Amino acid sequence: MKKKLMAVILSVMMLVCFAATAMAAPAPSPSADVKISTVKAVIDGKEVEIDLSNLKITVTDSAVKEELNTSDKIAAIAGDAAKDMALARLFEVTYTGPAFEKITITFEVAGVKAGENVLVLHKAGDAWETITPDSVDNNSVTATFTSLSPVAILVNSTSNAATSATSPKTGADMSMVAVEVMAVAFVGLAVVAGKKAKRA
Repeated sequence: MKKKLMAVILSVMMLVCFAATAMAAPAPSPSADVKISTVKAVIDGKEVEIDLSNLKITVTDSAVKEELNTSDKIAAIAGDAAKDMALARLFEVTYTGPAFEKITITFEVAGVKAGENVLVLHKAGDAWETITPDSVDNNSVTATFTSLSPVAILVNSTSNAATSATSPKTGADMSMVAVEVMAVAFVGLAVVAGKKAKRA
C-alpha cells in the first residue's frame, strides 16, 4: 500500500512539472534570431522581394541599449514626440544582399496593439534617426529604411509592449518558481502520507 501511494504521488509531481514547463512563455532573449516574413526593397528603382537568406534580425541587448534606457535619454534623441515613451525592443539588423535604395521590414514586437503610438529609431553612424512606422499592427511594426544597423522600437511607457520588455521575470522564470513550490508541497504530502501508512 505504501509503495503504491508513493508511486501515485511521484506520478502527480511529474505531471505538474511537465504542465508548468509547457505553459512557460519566455520573452525573446538577447541574441535570439527573429522570424522574418516577406521583406520588400527598392533596388535599381524597382520594388522587389529580397532573398531572406541575406537578412538577419536579432533581438539584442548590446551596449547601444544604454543610450535608450531612460525617458530623458529617449526624449533627447527623438524630441517631444518621444517624451513619454519607453524602449520595447532593440534589434540588430544585418543585410548581405544587393545594394538598395529603400527596404521595408516588419518586426515582431510582442504586446504592441494595432494603431497605438509607436516610433522607430535607427542608428546611422553615431546618430539616431527617428522614423515614423509605415504601419502598426497587433504584435508587429513595419518601417522603411535607407540603411540598416541597430533598430529600436519605442512605445508609450504604459503600453503592454513596454511592460513585457522591462518585466524582471519571464514566463519561464515564474513557471520554475511554481514547480519548486509545488515540489516542496508534494514532498510534504509524501512525508505525511508515509507516516499515516506506518500507523496503519
